[in-house]
Amino acid sequence: MAALIFAHFKQVPFWQLTDLVASSLILGQAIGRWGNFFNSEAFGRTTSLPWKLHIPLDHRPPG
Repeated sequence: MAALIFAHFKQVPFWQLTDLVASSLILGQAIGRWGNFFNSEAFGRTTSLPWKLHIPLDHRPPG
C-alpha cells in the first residue's frame, strides 16, 4: 500500500517502481540469510549428511 501511495505522489508508474525495488529486496534477503548463517540462527532438523552444519549448544533451542 505504501508503494502505491509513493508511486502516486512521485508520479512514477507502479510496476516500474516494483521492478526497480525487486533487485534490492533480493540482495537484502541474501545478506540477511548470510547473517543468520554466521549467527547460527536459522537451521533445520538434525542430519547426518556430510555437508551438515554444526550448531553450538548455546544456539540450539531447548529440547
